[in-house]
Amino acid sequence: MSQSNRFRTQCLLEYETSYKVAPSSTTAVKLPFNSMGLKTNRAIQQPGTIRGSRNPTTPFRGNLDVSGPIVVPVDLVSIGFWLKLLLGTPSTTGSESPYTHVFSVGNTVPSAIIDKGFADNTLYYKYDGVKANTFDITFGGDGELTASVGLIGSSITKGTSAYDASPTDYTSIATRFENFEAAITEGGSSIATLTEVSLSINNNLDGSVYCIGDSGVRSQLPEGQIAVTGSITGLFQDDNLLVKGRNFTESEMVITITDGVYSLAFDIGELVYDQTEPEIQGPGTEGVLQTMGFTGYYQDDSDASAILITLVNTIATFPAT
Repeated sequence: MSQSNRFRTQCLLEYETSYKVAPSSTTAVKLPFNSMGLKTNRAIQQPGTIRGSRNPTTPFRGNLDVSGPIVVPVDLVSIGFWLKLLLGTPSTTGSESPYTHVFSVGNTVPSAIIDKGFADNTLYYKYDGVKANTFDITFGGDGELTASVGLIGSSITKGTSAYDASPTDYTSIATRFENFEAAITEGGSSIATLTEVSLSINNNLDGSVYCIGDSGVRSQLPEGQIAVTGSITGLFQDDNLLVKGRNFTESEMVITITDGVYSLAFDIGELVYDQTEPEIQGPGTEGVLQTMGFTGYYQDDSDASAILITLVNTIATFPAT
């Protein structure tokens, strides 16, 4: 048997009807990805048994952990499937392309089946009860714009054929969003002096629920209070944002990537900055930069959501959960 090749691997996703419950008919989607760290780990535990010798006794197995990140391209279509896994079914408008999908914070998030396939060796690993715990994206520079989605699941089934032999294929990337297409408004005004913006969304899933009699796999995966955090780095030309940090002044930020009539926007309607000042670096970095962390929240913003993500693309609907 030959070594598996990276380019022959695949990722299938299908939303579950409820946690760890597969839909009655299989309609998975095949999605592009850059890397996938989703895997199982069942730790070997060392017992504390005393038996009159320094030699350790037979170890025992702990609970099964299913977790890991998947890094995905930020493109026109496939990113929407991960945003749905992160926040839930969007509110969609439009009778023809382009369609507008608005993702907001709800009380629950969907779960999915994810099938990791190695076609070279006909080995396929199907993970169920998978939810998106985290979503991290960084804007800036001239590299590929990607997002890292931190996944947590329940159990695994190994097979010799894919979960779905004929999935809907979204791996052909017609439109890829690029870093230079991003624009940022802060406090309602355009700001063009930022060199990097990082954004992190955390669902704070509770991965500790293992019920007796459930074979050591996660029985449930409850959502926690969502956290929206990040940081900005920009040219140090004035201390306007530093004043906001010192005074604990509420602000807002919208990051929009636009390609023709299509776009992806992250709207943090209410946020506050950390209190800090710029560092002065050594030779070779003559221009002074400032970096500030921020925390988003919902208090009374009209969006009624700590973050609002709007995707304008060519897909009319996403598969039902």
